[in-house]
Amino acid sequence: MTEAQTLNVMTLSHQLEGLLQKQLMPTPGGTELQLEAGQQQRLMAAIEKGVEYCRSEGYFRTAILCDPSYRRQLRRLIEKPFPHVAVISYVEVAPGFSVNNLFTLEL
Repeated sequence: MTEAQTLNVMTLSHQLEGLLQKQLMPTPGGTELQLEAGQQQRLMAAIEKGVEYCRSEGYFRTAILCDPSYRRQLRRLIEKPFPHVAVISYVEVAPGFSVNNLFTLEL
């Protein structure tokens, strides 16, 4: 595999995946991720920690790899504080690409 065929990603811990799936709520405008303020702050801190770690290791282009059930909602949640961090789902990884997990996000 060449570096161009490798996705450098941060993944979510099982605990965090479960929390995000549990906090998906249907609304008239569609499904939303409804985290408590403290949960959201801890999530943002975890992402910041992950981004800092990846940069310290020389990886400046990373993404969060997550379940497709909440990918769009997670992207909306983090797009202002982390506009440079892509959020992709497992099903969006194209054939022929390998995944390099650099950091696991935990609350």
